[in-house]
Amino acid sequence: MGKDMPFNQTFSLPTNMTLRTTPEGIRMFAEPIEEVNTLRDGDAKSVKAEKAPVSVNVDGQLFDILVTLKKGDAKTAVLGFGKSKVTYDFEGQKLNGMPLKMKDDKVSFRVLVDRPMFEAVGGSGACYLTSRREDAGEPIKAITITAPEGSVEVESLDVYKMKSIWKK
Repeated sequence: MGKDMPFNQTFSLPTNMTLRTTPEGIRMFAEPIEEVNTLRDGDAKSVKAEKAPVSVNVDGQLFDILVTLKKGDAKTAVLGFGKSKVTYDFEGQKLNGMPLKMKDDKVSFRVLVDRPMFEAVGGSGACYLTSRREDAGEPIKAITITAPEGSVEVESLDVYKMKSIWKK
């Protein structure tokens, strides 16, 4: 993080936290507040029902990425943005190592990309991760989904460019 940043640690997005009963017992869920959607800058660039690899050309630093994948024979699927990535492991049913079960052979997750970091939310808040971007906020030119060891269907990929909350 740069010394000219207006903060000294990582701030997570505002979230709604709820307790829900799951087959594993009561669990805490965290989802970004709905007001985050008001930062979307225009319509989504979308891909529907295509086999990976897929790519959406973009130009910016801030994105809201919504993904739904349908299991094929791939062991993993990788969402790439800049030098960072989020991986879903179909065999272990994990999103970047966090438990996230498929439903009807499908998995959905959201990634909110900021300049210094990104947040990944899976299963409507069942798992939540804040992580450092590998490229320190360099402009992103493409959002990609690949399946390095097989095939996977990208049921939907919606990419929204986001507006900054910081006053200029």
